[in-house]
Amino acid sequence: MITITNLNKQYNKNVHALCDLNLEIGAGMFGLLGPNGAGKTTLMRILAGLIRPTTGTVHVFGQDITTSSGKRLVKSQLGYLPQELGLYPDLTGAEFLAYVSTLKG
Repeated sequence: MITITNLNKQYNKNVHALCDLNLEIGAGMFGLLGPNGAGKTTLMRILAGLIRPTTGTVHVFGQDITTSSGKRLVKSQLGYLPQELGLYPDLTGAEFLAYVSTLKG
């Protein structure tokens, strides 16, 4: 269960990627649909713990994802593959996997 309450993400004074988003996501499949610039990627980055919201809260299984225990929970339960992956062109596939597995711990 994911509960999002009054979630906002502002990148600068003029760019509001998310504005007062309230959402509950239960078990099962869920899709995010919308045009470019709607905030889908920003929401996924917040859920994955890659960026922090400006304001608002996100709880996964009752845990606030901005706390250390919440971050651990999300990392143990969520896989995230962004649309654009910043690969290192000088690494082989095996070297890249070894690198990211080291980052994961």
